Amino acid sequence: MQTANPKPLATQEEVDENLASLTFSIGGMTCAACVHHVSNALRELPGIVEAHVSLGTETATVEFAPNAVSKPDLRDALSGAGYSVRVFADEDTSIFAYGDKKIREVDLKITRDMMIISLLVASVIMISMNYKSIDSLSNLSPTAVNIFFLVLATPVQFWAGARFYKAALAAARLRTSNMNTLVTIGTSAAYFYSVAVTILRPMFEDSLIFSGAAVGGSHSTGTYFDVSASIIGLILLG
Repeated sequence: MQTANPKPLATQEEVDENLASLTFSIGGMTCAACVHHVSNALRELPGIVEAHVSLGTETATVEFAPNAVSKPDLRDALSGAGYSVRVFADEDTSIFAYGDKKIREVDLKITRDMMIISLLVASVIMISMNYKSIDSLSNLSPTAVNIFFLVLATPVQFWAGARFYKAALAAARLRTSNMNTLVTIGTSAAYFYSVAVTILRPMFEDSLIFSGAAVGGSHSTGTYFDVSASIIGLILLG
C-alpha cells in the first residue's frame, strides 16, 4: 500500500505572510523601561508572535496569528501593565492619525494644567515658609501653617501625582520598577513625613533631628510639602 507523501512544512516566509498585524498608539509610556514593560506585556499574550514598540511615536505594532488576538485582549494586557491603548489603526490611516492627535492634545492640556498648579502650589508654600518675617503673621503657630500647606499639597500629590502612583503600582505587580516608581517613592516620602510632622509635631520637636539647626528648631515648619509638589510639577514639565 502506497502511503501519501507528508505535507511539507511551511517556510518562515509563508508563516510571516499568514500573520496579521495591528498598530495602535499607547498612553503612559515615559521612559525606555516602559518600552520594555509594554513589549513584555504584549508578547505574553497567547498568539502574539512579535511586538515592536516605539517610545518616540508612542505606538506599538504586533504580529499575531489570525483571529488569535482581539482588541480587548490588547487593551486588557496593557491596562494590567499600567498603560493604555489610545487609538487602533485601521485601513484609513488618516482617522488613526487624527484620533491620536486629538487624544494627545487633550492629554497635553491636562498635563499642562497639572504642571502649572503643582508648581504654583510649590511656589506658594516656599514663599509662605517665611511667614515669621511678616508682623501680621508672625504669631501663627507652625502647626496652623503646616495644615495650610497640607491642604494645598494634597490635591497635587493625589491628583497630579495619580498617574505616577498607578504606573508604579502596575510595575510593582509585575515585580519590576521604572521612573514612576522613583517619583512615587520620593514624593510620598516627602509628603507623608510632612503629614506626620503636622499631626505629631510635639514628638518631632523633641527629637534631635527636628530640633537641629538644619530645620530651624521649633520655629520651623519642619515639613517638605514644597518638595513633593515641586518634584511632581517639574516631572510633568519635562
